[in-house]
Formats: sequence, C-alpha cells, structure tokens
Amino acid sequence: MKRLSRVFQTTVCASALALSAGFAATASAQHLNDFASGPANVKLAKKNIDVPVESRLADKIQAIFASGKYDEQFSSMFDESVVVAVRAAYAQNLFEPIWTGPGAESLRQAQQTMRDNGMEPGLSDESLEKLLKQRFSGWKSERAEADLKLTMVWLAYASQMRDGLSDFGGVATVGEDAPARSSLIVDIQNAGFGDANDLLTSYEPAHEQYQGLKNTLSSYMTLEQQGGWKEISTGGDPIELNAVDDRVPELRRRLIAEGYYSLPSFDQLVDIMAVSNLETDDPKLTEDLRVMQVELETWAKTYDESLEAAVKRFQAHHGLADDGVVGRGTYAALNESATSKVSRIKSSLQKWREIGNVEGRMVWANIPSYRAEGWNDNVSEISMKTVVGMRSRQTPIFSDEIEYAVTNPRWYAPVSIVRKDKLPKLAADPSYASRKGFNIYDRATGERVSAASVDWTDASAASNYQLVQGSGAANALGKLKIIFPNKDAIYLHGTPTKYLFDRPQRAYSSGCIRLEDPTSMAAWLAGGDTAVTPEEIEASVNSGKRQRFDFDQKVPVNLTYITVTIGDDGKAEFWPDVYNKEAPVETNLQVAEALDIAPADTNSDEAGSEYADLKVDQPQRAG
Repeated sequence: MKRLSRVFQTTVCASALALSAGFAATASAQHLNDFASGPANVKLAKKNIDVPVESRLADKIQAIFASGKYDEQFSSMFDESVVVAVRAAYAQNLFEPIWTGPGAESLRQAQQTMRDNGMEPGLSDESLEKLLKQRFSGWKSERAEADLKLTMVWLAYASQMRDGLSDFGGVATVGEDAPARSSLIVDIQNAGFGDANDLLTSYEPAHEQYQGLKNTLSSYMTLEQQGGWKEISTGGDPIELNAVDDRVPELRRRLIAEGYYSLPSFDQLVDIMAVSNLETDDPKLTEDLRVMQVELETWAKTYDESLEAAVKRFQAHHGLADDGVVGRGTYAALNESATSKVSRIKSSLQKWREIGNVEGRMVWANIPSYRAEGWNDNVSEISMKTVVGMRSRQTPIFSDEIEYAVTNPRWYAPVSIVRKDKLPKLAADPSYASRKGFNIYDRATGERVSAASVDWTDASAASNYQLVQGSGAANALGKLKIIFPNKDAIYLHGTPTKYLFDRPQRAYSSGCIRLEDPTSMAAWLAGGDTAVTPEEIEASVNSGKRQRFDFDQKVPVNLTYITVTIGDDGKAEFWPDVYNKEAPVETNLQVAEALDIAPADTNSDEAGSEYADLKVDQPQRAG
C-alpha cells in the first residue's frame, strides 16, 4: 500500500511538536471545556479561546502523548503514518478530547455496520459501553485515556473496512483559506464529532458485487439464526425426473429454504394429507378423502417438472451441471450448512475490501467462477467463460495492470510444460511436433533442429531445446494474448480447445487463464484506449499476422479467488472451492488485546444503551 510522503510526515510532526511546546503550560486555560454548560454545538472559534476550563482534559491528553504511553499500542496496530495522523488530529484540536456525545452514538452504530459487512467489531458492545462511560464520567485521567482508546477502536474498524490505512494519504481542505491536510486527520476528528459510522460506510467498496454480497449476507445470517436447514439423506440412487422417492419431500423443503422453490400452499397440503384421523359417517366421503390422501402422498414423493426446474436453478447457482439430476455433487451442495455459506460470504466480502474501490475500467478474472469480466465504474460491460489452472498448477492470485495485446501470437512452451506434457508425446512420436506446428531450437546454438534428431526420453531435453509453436489453428494461445508482465508469467489468452467451455468446472490449464472470446476482451480494452481501436484489434486477428498493440491506458486486472459472487439475477452464486483455499474469516481481536478489554462476543447481538442519550457540546466539524 502507498505510504504517506516523507514531506507530509515531517510537516505533521513539526506541527505537532510546535503545538505541544506552545500549549504545554496553559492548554487547560485556553481550550473549550468539553462539558461546558452552554448551548449544544458550541464551535471551537476565536471567541472561545479564553473560556476557562474545569476538566483540564487537554492537559491530561497532552501529557499522555508526551509520555509516549500509547505510542507502542498504536504502532503495534497501525502504520507509522497513522500514528503521526493521530497525534496531529489531537494537536490541531488543541489536545481537547475528540469524542463527543454524537460521536459516541455514531460509534455504537458502527458496531452493527461492522457486522453488516461481515466483520466482528473486535470489541464487545458491553466493553464499548464501559469505555464510553469511562470517557464521559470517569476521573479526568481516565476520561483522557478513554478518548484515545476510542480513537484506537474507530481506527481499527476503519482499517478493517479499508483493508489498511497506510495509503490514506490524500489531502482535504477545511474552508476556502485553510491549509490542506491529511484526509485521515480530518476523518479522525469528524468521527469523534459524530461521523464515525457514516465514515465507515463511506469506506465500503462501491462495487456492485460487494454491495450485493452485503445484502446477501443479511439474508443468510437470518437463515442461520433460524436454524438453517436439515441435511438431505444421500443414500440410494440419483433422483431423476418422475422418480418417486422418500427423499423428495426433504428436497422440497430444502429448496424452499433458499428460495429456489415456492409452494405457498405446502402447509395446507400437509394438513389435507393428514386426514386419517378425520371422523365421518359417510362411506363415500371417507373413501374420497383416502384417495386424495394417497394422491397427495404420492405427489409429495414425486420428482416432478417444477421441482426439477428448481433443482436446475440451484445447480446453476452452485457451479454444477444444470441437468436436474440430484446426484453426489448436488447433494454435497444442498447439504452445505447455512453457517458455512455465511462464512464464505464474509470471506468474499473481505476479498473485495482487499481490492478496494477501482475507478474507471477493470478486468476481473475470478478463478472459482471460471469467468472474466470487464467493469467500468463498477458496472459490468463484458463477461465470458474462462479455463483456469488445474489443481496441480494453480492460477495465482494477484493484481496488476494490462500493458499490451498480441494477435496471432507464437507460443514459447515453458520448460516445465515441455517436461511434464510434451516429452512423453515426443518420445512416443516425434512427428507430434510438426503436426502441432512446433519448431524446435537448440538453446545452446540457437539453431533449428529436427524433432527426430533429439532423444526425447532424456529429461534434460526439456531445458536443452526450445519448442516454439507458430500462429495457427492449433496454437495453444489461440488468436490473441493479453499481457500484464509478472513474475509468474501469467496472462490471458485464447485456446483451440473450445469444447472445454461447455463444462461447468474448468480447471484444466497450466496456470494461465484461457478466455472464451479473447478478441472481444481486447476490443473492449481498446474501446477505452487512445492508442488502439477495437477495429484495429479485430482486423489484425482476422489477417492472421502477428502484431503487438501497446495500450496507453493501463487497465487494472484482478485475479481473485472469491467463492461467492452475485449473478445477473441478483442471487448469490456459491462456487466449489476448487483449490481448497477457503477459510473462515477470523475475528479481529487485536484492538481488544491492545486495550486489554474483552473482545466481541460473536453470539451476542445486545447493544448497551445506558448512555444513548448523553449530550456533549460538539466542536466545529472538519471539512
């Protein structure tokens, strides 16, 4: 992440030291009393400078900074630039407490905002209430310490939401004639003045996927709290259309739970089916009811077309072949618990926070969903299927910038692929090279050699000879490759093996990402570029000639491993964990440990309200 510039750090440090020296002796007599009895929202202005104070909290806070007591705690949790910003925020506030009544209430709301975004606050509601009570009713030294602790709590939450604060180096201007200063300094002050929760919300990624996942999390947490769903019995043959099976009623209930199947009158049908105890003297009515009961019981156990359609929808949203057959893979997906799904949604939210907001254009290639998409200002403009690395040759996860594309490329087969894949084929049949369009070069001399002249049973042949595949229908890279230079030599490209895109799970490559339609992706990139046009890309592909196109606009590319995404229909898609990388999101206990107080109880939703109506004069809001 970007760090604050040295110039900025030096300036802030100098300002803080100057303020410390200037106000050390008389801080308490020059600052607002944070419990002043005047009207609410008294502003920190020139007319208030000489207001006598009783709390002497400014002196206490200044003494804490001077002692270095909190340096170790802040430094253990945050980048040095954040520690500097905290000092500057208090110095610019004349060392008065930052946390006010409105700020306290906003911080209470921030607890739930953290949970709504899939994070545990790291501080229990009860512990936060104790800290707030200490801030507003403790001894003077306790109140001063509590104010700094509240700042630490909010910064910890902000850091989680933004995936770090060390790049928070932008500037903000307060008023037309005021000097520019760090956005973080302004936000620290505004958080305490009442914007703690609004600021956290503003840090959320604006990406459509993130906001959709956030809404999905709320629904699935409700399902989890209601007990989720029961597992379906997996014994027996797969269930296919028109089968009569005792597991079908379980299947109906399971699909209803997640909204894939709707049967508003299901409870009524169950009641009608339970007519065996109905007493009647009419033999005909008794027989009619018995027939109806049998028919309904048969229907309840029959895997009919409406239920099959619901299963197909479920399969399509779980990375499975949507054939409507309830087999081993579908059972495994159906029996994943609500708790597991909640954990996966939280993990997916965290991964989007790590990406952060990306303005303008971005290519997103997500490994578990086997898709690559082009986004512009958080709106998807192009989407296509992909083939990713097999489990033994996994596609790495990283971010970079796309620099250029090559039409009708050659393929220089890597040594690892030659050793693992090509040597056995060449040893069995040297003509494989010519049939697949490979030219072979001696790495020592650079001379082209005949495949028949090489001993392909010798493992060293993989490193001694370079295999170069020319452009053409058989070329492993297809008609185009999109390059973002990186240490793993990973890129996007086409492929001659188009049939693989028809499979639901597509982990077959040696690490690179194969695109279903690379020409369209390159044309999309060119559509926002000043040096290349979509027409030039398409004409070059069709010409069969090899040509390189350098983009002026370096579009970010994010290769991610996100197992829950939001589909075009707005419904969550839960993808198989193809690389077995998914892990639960850990609760951030660092803030609680640093403050030596109780962490959040993940099973508690109770929020304290003892001080909910506390009113404290509010200083002037920073811009």
